[in-house]
Formats: sequence, structure tokens, C-alpha cells
Amino acid sequence: MQSNNILGLDENHSAFARMLMSRPIWERAELLDVAQDLNIMLDGALEKLNEASLDELDTTFTEGDDPIEINAELIESLTQ
Repeated sequence: MQSNNILGLDENHSAFARMLMSRPIWERAELLDVAQDLNIMLDGALEKLNEASLDELDTTFTEGDDPIEINAELIESLTQ
């Protein structure tokens, strides 16, 4: 059985990661809304994504605080 989870994350954090990968740059306020809809805390979720990405791919998932940039190379490697 293949999991739809990204980087070994749980369902909500994987959904959050997929949403982030849909655009290269996000305003913090936009991501606060997305995180709230998924019942996760934004800062904790970003930290969790970056830690999982570092563990699996040796690079961070996001950079910056506002706006938040999504690592283009990471998107490419995860969507292949």
C-alpha cells in the first residue's frame, strides 16, 4: 500500500506541503489561513516541513518569514 504522505509526514502536514508546492511564494497571512483550515499551527508546520525535508532531501522546504518562498528544486524532486 502506497501512502500519499510527503516526506513521511502525517496527513494534515502532507496536505499542507502539497498546498505550499502549488506556488513558489506565499504571503504569511495566506498560509495562516491554510494552516488554520488544516487545524495545524503555521510556525510548527513550517518547522516540521523543513526538518522532514532536511532529513530526507538535505535541503529546506521553505525560506523566509514573509513572504515565504518554497524551494523550487524540492518541488521538482517531490513531483517527479
